[in-house]
Amino acid sequence: MSAHKKVFKQAKKMRSINLSGNRIVGVLYWVVIVLFTLLEPWGNIDTRDFSYMGIQKFWEYNAYIAVVLISMAILGILFWKNKTELKTVIWAYVINTMFIVMNLFDLLHFFPDPAQPLPFLVSLIEIATSIIILGISIYLPKSTDKNNRNGPVH
Repeated sequence: MSAHKKVFKQAKKMRSINLSGNRIVGVLYWVVIVLFTLLEPWGNIDTRDFSYMGIQKFWEYNAYIAVVLISMAILGILFWKNKTELKTVIWAYVINTMFIVMNLFDLLHFFPDPAQPLPFLVSLIEIATSIIILGISIYLPKSTDKNNRNGPVH
């Protein structure tokens, strides 16, 4: 088989991949998860000291983050599979709001310790992920529209 026929065959396969708006939302949720997990407190990016919180509050805060990120992982799968019923969209709004509020509290130094400076890379990741989640929230009403070419196929 000649080289140009191989290229056309490969291009035809690539066109068959359906990257609808919902699939892009699913991927964006996973991008946010990957970026946000880079901020684990024992890593090199988030170098703040959380010892002042006490062990119980520290793990309560981490449990909150875990619930939000696990929910985003499930939402990412649901959007990727185009299973965007009304309850999924409502759940996405709740999780998106929880995520943005959590980042705002951190960026505005409400939580954790306001005396500690926020590392530049932490604030950059939190702002970027909040913008992505805000974009997803703006798209959500279209995700269940049967007439929208980016919405689910029924």
